[in-house]
Amino acid sequence: MAGAVDNTIRSNNVNIGGSIGSESSNLGQNDPLEEFGDSGQFIGVSSGGESGIYNTMIRIARDIKNLFYAIATVLFLIISLRLIFSSNTEEEIGNFKKGIIWITIGLIVMQIAYSFAIVTFDQGVSASLGVSIIQNIAYPLINLIKTLASVFFIAMAIFAFFRLVTANGNEEAIKSGKMTIVYAIFGFIIVKLADEIVQAFYGRIDCNNTSGGFINTQANNCINRSDISEGIYIITNILNWLNGFVAIVVLIMIIYAGLQIMLSGGDEEKIKKGKQSIIYIAIGIAILIVNYLVLTFFLVPQGTI
Repeated sequence: MAGAVDNTIRSNNVNIGGSIGSESSNLGQNDPLEEFGDSGQFIGVSSGGESGIYNTMIRIARDIKNLFYAIATVLFLIISLRLIFSSNTEEEIGNFKKGIIWITIGLIVMQIAYSFAIVTFDQGVSASLGVSIIQNIAYPLINLIKTLASVFFIAMAIFAFFRLVTANGNEEAIKSGKMTIVYAIFGFIIVKLADEIVQAFYGRIDCNNTSGGFINTQANNCINRSDISEGIYIITNILNWLNGFVAIVVLIMIIYAGLQIMLSGGDEEKIKKGKQSIIYIAIGIAILIVNYLVLTFFLVPQGTI
């Protein structure tokens, strides 16, 4: 009897132990903490080997970045206070603008470098995620910078034009205004055409493929689409942008010439300047007509303008 009881208890212990072991095994497989811990997402120094070195360097980079953010904030407060309490306002305004520009550039470069370092060297980032980050973060940022640069160059051209208008015969101001307009035009063209030129000759990466009516981004199926015929597209864009820019300049010149003649009060010098402006207006209109003819008969198929 005692032997039977002993066997029963021993059997129950074995079953209970097996059940507990099975439950603990299941818990171990489904434990969110263990899964997160094994994913390597901790930024700490407790890991060993390559992962530990990587996490340590990323942690140092993050702390340095935050330190420079704090320094930039202090510098911004200093230059703002110097601008408010300074007696030489013009000089301090120039220093304030330079300080803002360099602080902004520094912070943007540091943040971009930090983010790309994490994405590039993190082994947990898949190729498709990398493509998604480039498309959803890098490209919008580049487009934003291109838009701001375009607005900046247009503002430069307008500012230079008004400097020419208000030069009052000052040869140095006239020369400076003309050079600023030239730089603004070249800068605007470079910003607008850089992307198209690179893609026309080196191609563009297309990682989108359609499956069942949905667009899937898969890095394994990326295609380098290169077509030299896109040069025609580039030339068409150049002419369209040139038309828009020339049209704005012609409109401003018409207003300027009209004001010069109406407000001349018999002043021969102002009347002469007004007549010269009319010549420039005629040249601008001729450029618009030639560009339109080129677009209509040589570059763009009929019905697409």
